[in-house]
Amino acid sequence: MAPQHHYPLLTPGSEKTDPLERTRTESDPGDAHPPAHRPATLHRSSSTSALPAPSKHHAHHAEHLEGRGWQSRLLDWIVHLQKPEPNERHERVWLHDYQRAPEWLELFYDLVIVAVLSVFSETHEVSSGQSVAVYFSYFIIIWWVWASQTLYDVHFQANDWLHRLFKGAQLAAFAFIGACAAQFDPWNVTWTSEVSQEAAIVDAKANSFRGVAIAYAVGRALLVFQYAFVCVRLLIPIKNQNMREYKGHISLALFPAIVYGASGALWITAALLTNSEPAKLALAYSGIFIEFLSVLFQPLLPGYIKPPAEMISERFGALTLIILGEGIIGLIRSFSFVISGFGFTNTAYLQCFCALIIVFGAWHFMFHGFSAETFRLKRRSGALWLILHLPLHFSILLLFAGIRTATVYGNMVDAMTEVQGQLTPIIHAMQAGDLNLATVQSQNEWMTMQLGKLDMPTPWEQEVIQWQKAIGNHTVPEVDLTISSYGYIAEIWLAIADSFEVELSDTLVNETQAILNLNDTWVASAAGRIALENADYSMYTQFIDDFSIDIAQGVLFFFPAAVRTFPSISHFC
Repeated sequence: MAPQHHYPLLTPGSEKTDPLERTRTESDPGDAHPPAHRPATLHRSSSTSALPAPSKHHAHHAEHLEGRGWQSRLLDWIVHLQKPEPNERHERVWLHDYQRAPEWLELFYDLVIVAVLSVFSETHEVSSGQSVAVYFSYFIIIWWVWASQTLYDVHFQANDWLHRLFKGAQLAAFAFIGACAAQFDPWNVTWTSEVSQEAAIVDAKANSFRGVAIAYAVGRALLVFQYAFVCVRLLIPIKNQNMREYKGHISLALFPAIVYGASGALWITAALLTNSEPAKLALAYSGIFIEFLSVLFQPLLPGYIKPPAEMISERFGALTLIILGEGIIGLIRSFSFVISGFGFTNTAYLQCFCALIIVFGAWHFMFHGFSAETFRLKRRSGALWLILHLPLHFSILLLFAGIRTATVYGNMVDAMTEVQGQLTPIIHAMQAGDLNLATVQSQNEWMTMQLGKLDMPTPWEQEVIQWQKAIGNHTVPEVDLTISSYGYIAEIWLAIADSFEVELSDTLVNETQAILNLNDTWVASAAGRIALENADYSMYTQFIDDFSIDIAQGVLFFFPAAVRTFPSISHFC
């Protein structure tokens, strides 16, 4: 049968009566509402005037099912499939429009991928080829979980309790995939027998992969149950229906059930393996590869029925908007760090404005002139159209990641060079005997206000007091301020990187710790003191270069041409 017929709206003064209102009045005169206050149904609309309208009983059933709030009648446990008949778009559908699940259920399911993607994006920075591989290895999982469920929904998801229970179980499996996102790393999927801090991190990543694999396998099992139930409904139709007509389309449900069952078996096997990382990854991702091939191959099978083009285009269009929204969330989050945090300059406003132009341009390029109502989905190329949304969506995420990385890096460089420029005169003034910083008052105020925005182990005021005690009222200073300032600058830069949520490499963290542990005790011998200062200065400048290159990895990855003009922070020091 075809989707629900929609009656034309009547202009004021018309003597005709809305058939749906007339049906309600005849069935329950005391419960009829005036047309202006009649609650609306929640089902999608589609133009199906070429098909006969559903009976008054069906219209009345749909109205009482979803359109009367808490007074709505209970859902049916199972909605029977109808004989697939072509509508005016030459598409064959299994359910009337009034039998389909409301759009609110689909939007509710979309919220899960938003949450899962946000959790993963917050804990995984995209700044190198390996990080992109990690990001894609997780993104393809959650993208296909959403897409594979959507392919079922547009064909068979009815407004009954059975499908709501299935959707609730799928939501739980999807949410668990998100809960295991924080430590997900396909390069660490096996456990170690060592007992150390590094071993604990490796084991946490292995547990994360196992959790994702189990949750994905559970999701595949749920899809198998859903398609298997459709097979039962096709083989055992209700009375007065043609058995041969239904058996001709059995491949539409049987083939996916077999494929998802095989994929789920591969994923659960990968989850249970305790060694051989290549084997675990090969088993897991070969399951997704088989599922992708099945979507491309299924249109060639006899009895295949294309998914309704309008519905499938609306769903994937909605997912595209979700991906754009996730990118906007990341941009706004980064801009909030830039504007309200350390190192803000007026150029940040221009960066924000340009980024928003890029976001709007991306939306305009993809959605201008697109209409779900006129969209046509071909039998063979339609499946490829669906799959190509994966690289499209991932490219959008990479685009926004590159914008965020460039913006954050620019402001970090501004902040660090400004710290260097403000701190150097203060050190020189204190070495010249100005312990109260009277000659560098403006620099001292700047350091006080700006460093107050950071989570510093040693606040600026406390550091100044320590320096004053170390060199004041002493014939010979207790500390060498030049060397001591190197360690404090390193402490500031670590705090700046933390404020922008930039991950530093383990090598750089160890190098920073070495700078913090420099011996700043005053050396009485001038020759010995100068030699020590020169050695520490060499280490310090190397640290500056390594630090600037480390935080710029993301910029150089997304914008390789920048390597020709890329400045080291030491250039400004």
